[in-house]
Amino acid sequence: MAGGSPDLSLLKRVLVALVFGPLIIGIFLKGGLTIYVFLAVLTAIGQWELYNMFGDKVRFPHRIIGFMAGLFIVTGALLARSAFIFGIFVLVVSSSFIIEIISGKENKLGNVALSLFAAVYPAAFCAFLLMIDRLPATVFSGFSRYLLLFVILVVWIFDTASYFTGRAFGKHPFFSGISPKKTVEGFIGGMVIATAAGVAAGLFIDRSLLAHFIFLTILICLSGQAGDLSESIIKRDMGAKDSSHIIPGHGGILDRFDSLFFTGPAVYIYLEIAAHLN
Repeated sequence: MAGGSPDLSLLKRVLVALVFGPLIIGIFLKGGLTIYVFLAVLTAIGQWELYNMFGDKVRFPHRIIGFMAGLFIVTGALLARSAFIFGIFVLVVSSSFIIEIISGKENKLGNVALSLFAAVYPAAFCAFLLMIDRLPATVFSGFSRYLLLFVILVVWIFDTASYFTGRAFGKHPFFSGISPKKTVEGFIGGMVIATAAGVAAGLFIDRSLLAHFIFLTILICLSGQAGDLSESIIKRDMGAKDSSHIIPGHGGILDRFDSLFFTGPAVYIYLEIAAHLN
């Protein structure tokens, strides 16, 4: 029985990917309000998972503020109101301190820190994905409207290639103190295969942009891996195996989309810098 369990888990992962993969691709192709609703829902569920892992370390009033802040941050990105987003950060901090002043309980600074973290992650990361969708123009010119689709496809290719090459050839641990199952071979295999896909995309779409495609692919892989490991840190410290069980075979929203979340800020900053240097 124990030997068949991993195969059953893999089957669940594949079936879920086949069902929801095309739906998510359609959402990222549509963009606009469709992707706003999608990212707002991801934010809310991701925060719910965080609060469940935090348990009584974050009190109910902080959770209400966090859910509201998450929605406002993503909405601010839709409306392209950066000052509004910064204002939300300030309000979360100030209101969290006020709650702790009134509560009279211990670990006040820790509660404020966790409250701010839950409000910002994953909301601010989703906001950057939405900001990429809202960019008027990038160095990728006519391909710009497909950038988010490119990002999520590279994330999926990297994750999948890392998983299978790690299972087949993995021998040397990769940050074993954070994520024991990851291997150096899996990471390298994911990088090589994802970069090859980026090269193929550049050659097919516009050869003059090949360097951008390669650099962007590597950036997506590295930031995605950082997101994966960061989520592992949260789960490890909270004593959780998965952020939730909402997605069969995959765990929770934070388990499935952690890599994508971290690519948002990295890709957005790269596109802004490339546009100014172009």
